[in-house]
Amino acid sequence: MSEIMVRERFLRSGKKVYEYSFEMASVDGKRKRKSKSEFASKRDARIAGRKALSEYENVGQVMVDRDISYADFGDL
Repeated sequence: MSEIMVRERFLRSGKKVYEYSFEMASVDGKRKRKSKSEFASKRDARIAGRKALSEYENVGQVMVDRDISYADFGDL
């Protein structure tokens, strides 16, 4: 599992924002990163980073709803 990094940045206007980033699969031997900034707090950036990383890691997987009744499962 990749690690989410959060860092502090300053915009040209002087406003302090936070950015998350994590490494994705390498392409042609070069590292690829996913990042997004302009979060008001470190906590917001970390939460958004976890969500993005989870979506990246689970792409193409079918999510199974485990809260269905036996009858509904039988209809599948």
